[in-house]
Amino acid sequence: MVVSFTGSTETGRKVMMAATMSNLKPVSLELGGKSPVLIFDDADVDKTVSRSSLVTVYNFQGEICVAFSRVYVQEGIYDEFEKKVVEKAKTWVVGDPFDPKIQQGSQTSKAQFEKILSYIELGKKEGATLLTGKKDLETREDMLISQDEIFGPVMTSRLLLPRRVSHMLRPPDAILLYLSETAFGNTVSLKDFIFDNSLITTFVER
Repeated sequence: MVVSFTGSTETGRKVMMAATMSNLKPVSLELGGKSPVLIFDDADVDKTVSRSSLVTVYNFQGEICVAFSRVYVQEGIYDEFEKKVVEKAKTWVVGDPFDPKIQQGSQTSKAQFEKILSYIELGKKEGATLLTGKKDLETREDMLISQDEIFGPVMTSRLLLPRRVSHMLRPPDAILLYLSETAFGNTVSLKDFIFDNSLITTFVER
């Protein structure tokens, strides 16, 4: 017999403890995620906006563990990406999920909805700015909104460390270390958002 659980990290720990206190049943856990996507200057911004943010974060109401909820954009296209994400988000249709014209349904419960709002408010209190199209969204990696799995349609974006040719200045290892400052992970996306194959290979090897 194997106990399989997919859900929050907090509940997963309780499942694991219960299994060890019984007859040491094997346990398979699929828990939280806070997956980043790295977007470099040579990316197709229009394609990246539709695929990196709206599709993975807003689809399924953001209730998917591999949603790209952390977006890191290189400085050369950061402003353009930010502007187009806002424009696209404003066209997103929320409503009855059984209506084929609707792109995003409701959250699973009122409690989850309120939890998502509380993360947004906490992020603002910690210094983040809610993106409205008129102001930049400034977040830090130590903010809870950047650290915890929100499990909702919330995406944080920030400037990726500038890429340099010299490994003495900005090696890929530094960027990966920077991205791993959260306890969650699941996926890191590079493919399809950049055209520099050598850069993809460099990151994969690490």
